[in-house]
Amino acid sequence: MKKEFELLKTLTLSITLKFIYGTNRKTIKGKNNYMKLIKKNESIIFSVWHGHLLSIVHDLRHMKINALAGTHKDADLISQIATKWGWNMIRGSSKEKGANAYKSMLQLLNKSTNSLLFITPDGPSGPPKIPKRGIVRLAQKSRTAIIPIHVKYSKSWGFK
Repeated sequence: MKKEFELLKTLTLSITLKFIYGTNRKTIKGKNNYMKLIKKNESIIFSVWHGHLLSIVHDLRHMKINALAGTHKDADLISQIATKWGWNMIRGSSKEKGANAYKSMLQLLNKSTNSLLFITPDGPSGPPKIPKRGIVRLAQKSRTAIIPIHVKYSKSWGFK
C-alpha cells in the first residue's frame, strides 16, 4: 500500500510541475552554451543552484541526464520525479556516500564523450550559492566543461 501511495504522490507532483512550469514564459540562461557542446558530442556538467533545481529539472526533462542527488529523505521525491522523466540518479553527498558518488560521476564522464551530468554545487545544506570544491575537482579530472544554467519564469514560487 505504501509503494502505491508513493507512486501516486510522484505521479501527481510530476503532473502538477509540468502544468505549473508549462504554463509560464521562461528565459533560459546558458542554453546556447550547452547546446553548442551537445552538438559537438561533448560531455557537460550542468551546474544549478540548489534553490533553482525544480525549474531546471523540468526544462531538461527530455534529455538523457545523470544527476547527483543527496541520500536524505528530502531528495527522494525529486529523484523519483527526475527518474520518471528519464533521468539516471547518482545518490551521495558530502555527508554520506560522497566518495562513491564522486567515483561514479568520474567514471561516467571518462567513459563517454557525450555524458550529461547535473549537479547542484551548493547542495541543500549550503551555504546557498557557494559552490563546494567537488564540482571543480570533477571537471578538472574529467576535462569536462561546467555550464552554469538558470531558468527564470514569469511566475515563480519556492519552498522554505
